[in-house]
Amino acid sequence: MSTTARQFPRNRSRRHRRMRGIMLVEVLLALAITGLIAAGVASLLFATAGGTKERQELRRRNVRVDVVAARVDGAVRSSGRILGRDAKCLVLWTSDSNGSGVPDLAELRRIEWDSTTKQLLCYQAPATLAAADNTAYVLATTDFVTVTAALRGTASFPATVWANGVSGWTLAPLTMTEATRLISYDITIELTSGQTHTARSAAALRATPGNGA
Repeated sequence: MSTTARQFPRNRSRRHRRMRGIMLVEVLLALAITGLIAAGVASLLFATAGGTKERQELRRRNVRVDVVAARVDGAVRSSGRILGRDAKCLVLWTSDSNGSGVPDLAELRRIEWDSTTKQLLCYQAPATLAAADNTAYVLATTDFVTVTAALRGTASFPATVWANGVSGWTLAPLTMTEATRLISYDITIELTSGQTHTARSAAALRATPGNGA
């Protein structure tokens, strides 16, 4: 057998090994590329999911703020006069509906932030309040913050919860008189993420104020 004939099988074996080596490298490259693509897709999906969660949280936050602001602003706009305030509450004379010239219990509204329960509450007499329980008050001598505080939660002055998870509520101006017509406030609500969000709003009294003494 010639030397060429003896070398032919060796050459074919070498070429076969080289081909297998090339195929292995190609497989490894393909796996690496596939891994990079998978990592990129996973990262994109994670970012999309995170963005969706943030948008949902933002929508929930905006809805809560809008609901609270609508209630407070509506209560202020439908009132005719500020009767008193302190650090956590605002007392309004809704209107002189019976023409008596003085505020009575059915015409009072107390908006209060309870820092213990973290609730924003509205106290107001029910529509079924008996005439005998509809106390009239003298504007010049009545401390309406104290009077309504004593009535809170009674059958004559029950509470309605306007918002939960309220961790702060501040009113302006600090000094309010019978001539004050614009009220602004900051309200801080707790989010499901554990963070808080503070929103600001303002409303003007639009009802006709009473003129009693």
